[in-house]
Amino acid sequence: MRGRMFNGRFLITTLLLLLPGLLVAQTPPQRTTNRVQLHQLEQKFRRQAEQDRAQIPPHLVKRFTLPDETITEVQSIQNGVPVYYQTENWYAAITTRTDYLWEGDFEVSGAGLEVGIWDSGIVRRTHREFGERITAGDDGFEPDPHATYVAGTMIAAGIRQQAHGMAYQADMISYDWNTDAAEMAAEAADGMLVSNHSYGVAAGWYLNYFGDMLWAWHGDLSISTEEDYKFGFYSERARDWDEIAYNAPFYLIVISASNHRSDAGPEHPDTTAHWVFDPAEQEWVLATGYRIRDGGEFGFDCMPSMKNAKNILTVGAVRDVIDYAGPESVLMSWFSSYGPTDDGRIKPDLVANGVNLYTTGPASDFSYGSKSGTSLAAPNASGTLALLQQHYQQTHEGASMRSATLKALAIHTADECGTADGPDYAFGWGLLNAQRAGYLITTDVTHESIHEWSLLNGTVDEFTLESNGEEPLRVTLCWTDPPGTPVAPALNPPDRMLVNDLDLRVEYEGETFYPWVLDPQNPLAPAITGDNIRDNVEQIWLSTPIAGTYTIRVSHKNELAGGSQDYSLIISGQAIERYTIDGRVLYREGQQRLSNVRLQLGALYRRTTRSTGLFVLNDIPAANYQLVPSKTDGVNGISVFDAARVAQFAIGVIEFDGHQQLAADVSGDGEVTAYDAALIARYAIGLESESRTGTWAFQPPQYDYLPLDADQPDQDFTGILYGEVTGNWTP
Repeated sequence: MRGRMFNGRFLITTLLLLLPGLLVAQTPPQRTTNRVQLHQLEQKFRRQAEQDRAQIPPHLVKRFTLPDETITEVQSIQNGVPVYYQTENWYAAITTRTDYLWEGDFEVSGAGLEVGIWDSGIVRRTHREFGERITAGDDGFEPDPHATYVAGTMIAAGIRQQAHGMAYQADMISYDWNTDAAEMAAEAADGMLVSNHSYGVAAGWYLNYFGDMLWAWHGDLSISTEEDYKFGFYSERARDWDEIAYNAPFYLIVISASNHRSDAGPEHPDTTAHWVFDPAEQEWVLATGYRIRDGGEFGFDCMPSMKNAKNILTVGAVRDVIDYAGPESVLMSWFSSYGPTDDGRIKPDLVANGVNLYTTGPASDFSYGSKSGTSLAAPNASGTLALLQQHYQQTHEGASMRSATLKALAIHTADECGTADGPDYAFGWGLLNAQRAGYLITTDVTHESIHEWSLLNGTVDEFTLESNGEEPLRVTLCWTDPPGTPVAPALNPPDRMLVNDLDLRVEYEGETFYPWVLDPQNPLAPAITGDNIRDNVEQIWLSTPIAGTYTIRVSHKNELAGGSQDYSLIISGQAIERYTIDGRVLYREGQQRLSNVRLQLGALYRRTTRSTGLFVLNDIPAANYQLVPSKTDGVNGISVFDAARVAQFAIGVIEFDGHQQLAADVSGDGEVTAYDAALIARYAIGLESESRTGTWAFQPPQYDYLPLDADQPDQDFTGILYGEVTGNWTP
């Protein structure tokens, strides 16, 4: 048995099941980015893309833009039918609470990070919202409208506030979607952490596809004449993306869920002419025949191809949520595609704002526009996830989260959506909540809540934690699974694509709690608990736990491919004492209240005073801290009259109170002399003054909590402006 204690809260043990007794086990090293394999995959995918393009009949139009601005481009021929990529056309930060990451306790902007975007073309790099932060990964293409809309949602600087991007100071590398898998493998080998893909394989119905107001159907008639098999199908492309992710365990691929739920087809397709692709003729032809609307009667199972990969994050689109007050606050868009996958896995993974987003436009370097679609929900999520990586790096000594950890974190902290507790096939695990995710990262520094380990074949990992019974207990398990093996194209094949099936259990005094499961045969049914045999994400939620010690177990079924499986575990609801610190900041004798004073508590928590001078830091977990104020603005009121008063004090003509004496000692030598008066005079008339005149100090300089073990009220500070002794400073 092996064990570790975490801040007196957690204990992990590994039980070897290969022998009757317990044996000593070693934690296996976790997988690192396999650069050799990724470069091999890059070459393999490039060769495959060239072969695919060579099979495209020359008479087929390769790329075209539809009347609704959807961009479509043929990528390959499968089973005699062209496979097209197409864009998924069109207060995001408020909906996902990303704006909380920009200030307050987090203050992350994406500066220093590079995110990736693959789209129908290259972003308009010269747009004023991007500055010089975008690099083109592909050459020879005009700026692309769709890519420009998407990029703005991810990284626009916010020169026009309504178009403020999520990671608004991040850099970006922009690729078109041709040879995407090869380029993704190469970027992952170079350390990319997050990329966005707001496009997908054309599937099902599409109105006015050829500009004639007729419907076109993208299904394969040789597989099904009624339903496009690509919906829910784990394709070769999905396998390729899973293989990239498996070999790049820090790289999270974010993709839009697609917009097929609103595509109904003609009212009577059996008698109304519509376009289908005839494999024998290698042409689009007019035909009639019964075919169901995308998603059927209730909208389920309309997510095609690589959307169904296991190791990526698939994002659906909801309407704007200004003030989340419960699941009823989140309204589904009319178009966002629902799961499940053909093998019953939960998709989408999450939802984000994708309706009427205001973002950068392609017409000029100063243009903007409003768009809707999962195309915009995905960059809302991907830009936010980049900020969460940055917050983790800043609080965890530069380390990055594994992609499974970032995905688990986003799922674990999501806001509940839908009509029942737990996940569903419409909203996935819920609405992305960046603020809650950010706070959990912060909590992890002092009370470990985010865990990355590896499970050996034939072992069980155990963790114990204490619950105080006052808040729900939630445990989320996620792992980057080896790529599945796609079956031959078929309609709704149930073959499970999960390779390593891990199991999560929580036990309390002999009672075992199981994770959420959904029934793909009854997609409208609410989630229940049981043995999840399909997903590489599992979650257990106890809404009203009894106070006491709980045991968390991670185990597996069958043999683990590769002999071990890395996994990420997120835990919340453990007993953590939290406290509040409050006070005010005043100027000198307390007649004026100081605004814009930054209160820094340790490395993780911060507040800035407003006009009241008040500050409150709440929900601070018990630990050692130091509270330090600082201020750099609001310098005024220093004049030669201050210099004269200091000179008078220096020769004993007038008296100063304690704060005035501190303010007068601009040389910092502990005494107030004529030299200080001279330094203040030089500052007042604009000459160089090698002193601290014009800077702020505070009394006391700090408060120490070693440790913080109770609420701390009235932690007041007095601000002192060096050089200002006459009381002429104004807010």
